[in-house]
Amino acid sequence: ELVKPLRFIEGNILKYIWRAGLKEGVDAAEDYSKALAYLEKLDTTRLAVLPKDYFQQIPFMELIVIMHGWAYLKLKLGSVKSVCLFYFFQMLAMNSGTVSPGLITGKDSYEYLKKALHYAKDHTSYH
Repeated sequence: ELVKPLRFIEGNILKYIWRAGLKEGVDAAEDYSKALAYLEKLDTTRLAVLPKDYFQQIPFMELIVIMHGWAYLKLKLGSVKSVCLFYFFQMLAMNSGTVSPGLITGKDSYEYLKKALHYAKDHTSYH
């Protein structure tokens, strides 16, 4: 459901982050590499503008808790995947105007996501 309102490239970034380490016969590094390749094709000036209710479906707090290692919740995500998902959704939220710009911008989120994906593809045991 989270992929439907996204554009093609954004949807593929989310798909490959989410399925990293979950699809049988596909190494997590391969999926993170694909997500990174799509991210590098992304025109950050033309991200989808999503309605506010889209972001109400995103478990931001759970992602933050997992990525900081504070808890391992029912989402069953590793901290690296949680970091990638958090920065992906944050990038979209900032572009859609649902997050007030503060210390971090959409461009910052893009750069953090890029760094997280590079790390994830090089450390496939953490997905």
